[in-house]
Formats: sequence, C-alpha cells, structure tokens
Amino acid sequence: MGGANAIAPAPGPERTCVGCSQRRPQAELVRFSGGPGGLRVHLERGDGRGVYLCPDTGCLEVSVKRKALQRAFGAELGQLSVQELRESIRQAVLQKVQRLLGLARRAKKVVAGSRAVRQALEAGRVRLVLLRRDIFPGVGKQIQEEAERRGIPVMMVLSREDLEAVLGGPSREAVGLLDSSFAEGILRALRYWIPVGNGAPPGRQEEERRTGGGDRG
Repeated sequence: MGGANAIAPAPGPERTCVGCSQRRPQAELVRFSGGPGGLRVHLERGDGRGVYLCPDTGCLEVSVKRKALQRAFGAELGQLSVQELRESIRQAVLQKVQRLLGLARRAKKVVAGSRAVRQALEAGRVRLVLLRRDIFPGVGKQIQEEAERRGIPVMMVLSREDLEAVLGGPSREAVGLLDSSFAEGILRALRYWIPVGNGAPPGRQEEERRTGGGDRG
C-alpha cells in the first residue's frame, strides 16, 4: 500500500545528518534535542540546540556506532540503541498523526468505518485512507482497490488503540480524510517512519500477510 511518496518535501534549508554526514533538506531529516529530560524527537522545528538524522535504519546504526548523539548532548543520554531511536521516531509520528486526525475529526473532515469510507471513496470525497493494522483482509482489499482506482493513497499504520484514542469511541477498521491539507500533513509525518513505497511500518508487512480479523467497521 503506497502513499508515503505522494507528498514531496517542500524546498527549504539543508542540514547535515550526524549519521551519514550527508547534507539533505531539513524537511527530510528528524531533529533530536537532548538535555536533563533525555532525548526528544522533533518532526518539525524545535527549541534549543538540536542535531539531525536521516530516519532510515542505516543512518541510525551509524549514529549509534559513532555515539553521535551522546557527543552532541552529553553522557547523560547513556547507551542508545537503534531500536530506541526508531521507537522514539515512531512515537513522535504517532503523536503527530493522532493530533491531525483529532483536528480533522473536530472539523468534520473524517469518515470512519469501512462502509462509510467506501461510500465516500465512490463519491470522490476522500483524499487519504488509513486502514487499521488488523483490518479484515477482504475488507481491506476492497477499500484499497477502490482507492487505487481513484489515485488515493492508502496507509496501514494505526492500531485499534490508536484509532480509539483519536475517535473517542469504539475503533473502526478504516478512516477516510476528506481534506487535502490534513491528508498531506499526515503523509508528511508518516514519511519519517515508513520507507517510501510501503504502507505498513517496517517489519509489519509479513505480519500483515499472516494475520487478520477484527471487528468490521
């Protein structure tokens, strides 16, 4: 399920990745800041001193090997691992996506539930589809095929708990974004977590082929 590459980074200043030492547009990098409270991840601009990393595993591995973040912020960060850095990025992305989904819901720019999403797709109203990770395979395939026919990106990222937190009630298998600005903001956030061209988080693709089920939304 593609879609992460549908939104190109906006032109802007460049920064140097402390992992691979390459200069890249700031919009493509994750900003880390550190201090007494520990390491923090910023998908956008943040306050205070920060360093930048490419969000791909290779750069995270190099930064851990070089202890690049410890040198930048001090020994109080302790020993970091690639898994910890990836999880920090994942949590920052989830928080961003949940915030945007919450704003879209309050603005009545969201439809929830597989039937409602299919109807909105057929009416040409949907700009982005988010499928729950444990969506029933047959339902997910129907929605994906309809979205692909219309050139609408589909992402399988959020868990049941994520959607319940955003929608404030029982989880649904599918969510449709009806506003281009909210859809673009979510896709930009997901770009930091999901490799371009994939619709599920790293390591999830095989799990999605083995499992399925869940309540029909």
